[in-house]
Amino acid sequence: MRWAASIVLLALALGGQAAAQPPSPDLAGAWQGVWIKQGDALPVTMSFTRTGDAYAGAFNSDALQVSGIPVTAVRERGGKVHFEIKGDDATSVFDGEVTDVALSGGFVDGPDSGGHFDLKRVSGAPAPVATRDVTFQDGDVTLAGTLLLPAAPGRHPAVIFLQGSGPEGRWANRYLAQKMAEAGVVALIFDKRGVGGSGGTWKTADFETLAGDAAAGVTLLRAQAEVDPARVGVYGHSQGGTIAPLVAARAGAWPSSSPPPPSGSIRRTRRSTAWRIPWASRGSPARSAPTPRPSSTPSSTPPTAARTARPSTP
Repeated sequence: MRWAASIVLLALALGGQAAAQPPSPDLAGAWQGVWIKQGDALPVTMSFTRTGDAYAGAFNSDALQVSGIPVTAVRERGGKVHFEIKGDDATSVFDGEVTDVALSGGFVDGPDSGGHFDLKRVSGAPAPVATRDVTFQDGDVTLAGTLLLPAAPGRHPAVIFLQGSGPEGRWANRYLAQKMAEAGVVALIFDKRGVGGSGGTWKTADFETLAGDAAAGVTLLRAQAEVDPARVGVYGHSQGGTIAPLVAARAGAWPSSSPPPPSGSIRRTRRSTAWRIPWASRGSPARSAPTPRPSSTPSSTPPTAARTARPSTP
């Protein structure tokens, strides 16, 4: 009996110690702060969601004009955190600590390259922008893309984003598409043919072929329940600015060809070479020099039609 009583008392004592241990801080939520590398502070926003024991994450940076870059291999245990951002050529690895109000630590993105991060939990984040992956056809070529949808119900104006020259994917336009969706405009971004999830090849495609791809995207947009089919626009940068009027002629959409606005809430900021980061290739604003256009197509770009895509009745 004394042995039994001792075992019961020991179990109660251990159970009390376990109950007294504070729970791990929850990584889920929105965080704002800086990544610091070679003395250069980069303002960023990070967000994490939790499903069961699994986390998913993404990060945005107005300074880099990137949005929704996936954060992978997210782990949290006992206040210790780990996450990664995978690029085409390298992976940035982050390790640190999380409390109820702070997320901080260090990262490495190469043998002799790295820095540290310091973020604070924030509330009152913008209304979420829903996304939906889609495919559409131009002849026998399947194009893959993503719709970004405003939070408000009902039908909205819409815009399709066209790529610059070379092998550019949907991430090149994700930042501006996100801003459009937050402002109440449905946005379609897609991988150029031969890039990412899209079939075909861009290397032999002339401007008429690429315009046909985009016109097929306009048709897809007009068929969406969230879109007012009478208010669909086209936004193109670089090579896409040349193609935009061709798309408008085919699909009856309003063309716009311009770089991002030079000032205001959407602004391109010159960064030091510390932040020419590897995951920015193949479809981000920091992609390397473009591949020349096919010589059989014209190279001039029409005058700027507008600073932003202006959906309008054809």
